[in-house]
Amino acid sequence: ARQRGYPTPKVLRRPVDLWWLYNFVTQMGGWHTVRRNRWTILIREDLGFYDSLEGSNAAQQLKIIYEKFLLEFEAAHFHGKRYDGEEALKIFRPIDPSALPARPATAK
Repeated sequence: ARQRGYPTPKVLRRPVDLWWLYNFVTQMGGWHTVRRNRWTILIREDLGFYDSLEGSNAAQQLKIIYEKFLLEFEAAHFHGKRYDGEEALKIFRPIDPSALPARPATAK
């Protein structure tokens, strides 16, 4: 998140590791499976939010974070959704060729 200029996402002032969150959710079948089965409680408890009021606030914040930062990534990489044209440009930034490492010369 930080690389794109976003601040580190936080749940009740605690930073959330997006890589951990993505892996935790996809191991349970993906975000829609987690929401349908009300398994967000497992995520918030793994993060240490046990109190019911604190936990419900944490669950809502996790939902916002996941849907803002990770849901489209999950759709593309976990479910294999394909994006075309303008839809792809909204989600994925074009790669700047100057940012890519130089390719080694091949011997002839």
